[in-house]
Parts: sequence; structure tokens; C-alpha cells
Amino acid sequence: METASILIWLAAALAVSEGLALIPALKSNSLFQVIFFCLKAIYNGIKTKEV
Repeated sequence: METASILIWLAAALAVSEGLALIPALKSNSLFQVIFFCLKAIYNGIKTKEV
């Protein structure tokens, strides 16, 4: 149950990040890019472990 809720939160955060990435001003922000890539890496890592 713990991992399921974590996955849901990560998926939601990733969806929000990808939505915000459409805004050029935020896309040029290096801090935002670091957070986005960290989220994506963590999400992909957990997704591959689950499968």
C-alpha cells in the first residue's frame, strides 16, 4: 500500500511537471529542470522495479 501511494504521488508530480514544461519561462529555469529530471528518474526507476 505504501508503494502504491508513492507511485500515485510521483505520477501526479510528473504529470504536473510535464504540464509546466510547456511554459517556456519555466522550461528555461535550471532549478526547475533539475527537479523535473530527478522526478522523472525516480519515477522511471520505481516503474521498472514494479514491472
